Formats: sequence, C-alpha cells, structure tokens
Amino acid sequence: LTGQLRIDLQNARGMQVDPNGITLHGFLARDSGSRNLSLRAGRVRYALRKVNNKRMLARTSDGGTWEPLWINFGAISIDPLSFREADDEDLPMAETGGLPEIPESFRITVRSDDGAIIWREVIQHHEN
Repeated sequence: LTGQLRIDLQNARGMQVDPNGITLHGFLARDSGSRNLSLRAGRVRYALRKVNNKRMLARTSDGGTWEPLWINFGAISIDPLSFREADDEDLPMAETGGLPEIPESFRITVRSDDGAIIWREVIQHHEN
C-alpha cells in the first residue's frame, strides 16, 4: 500500500482531495501487460469503497477496474507543509489534468476505520 501510494504521489502533477479519497493526475499510467509504470500521463483514484459491509481503500487507474488495497480503511488526509506562490512557473493544465498543482511538500496520513494511523509520511514532491 505505502509503496504504491508513494510512487503515485511522487509522479503526480495534480492532486485533489475529497472526503472519500484522493485523485491524482500525472505520469501514473501503467503498461497494460506488465503493470509496470510507463510514465505516460494518467489519472489514479484512491477511494473508500464498501464491500460486504467492510470499509476498504481501493485504487483505480484511468477509470479501470478497482483494485482492493486495504480492508478496514478509515481515511486519507493530506496536510500541505508548503504553498506555491502564483508565478510564471505554474504547470500547464494539461500536465495537472485540470487538478490543483501538488504542493512542494505535504504530510499524508492513512488511518484505519478505528482511527489508528496505518501510515504517516512527509513527501517532498518538488525538491529544490
């Protein structure tokens, strides 16, 4: 879970968080045969899904099949630790997929359905 999510966050250019999950856009596409990262533009969604009355974190890429990742999932939160100032270096909308540009650094926290922290890490996305 953490390895896949970390790779997606590091390769994303746009990110939008909502109460049920997170949508990422950037260099996230996978080769359909090998499932290896192809670094082509793509969109990934991590979201809460309910299956047999269980809360589950699932992942879908470019609107494809949902892959179950974590049973008894509670929530994902993103806390920006730096903010971008509007300038001439903003990424083009095509690169971010129309989503807000990902912060330079942020803390991600993934919690189980009982509130326990499963994973917390600071991601330095665009290192200077």
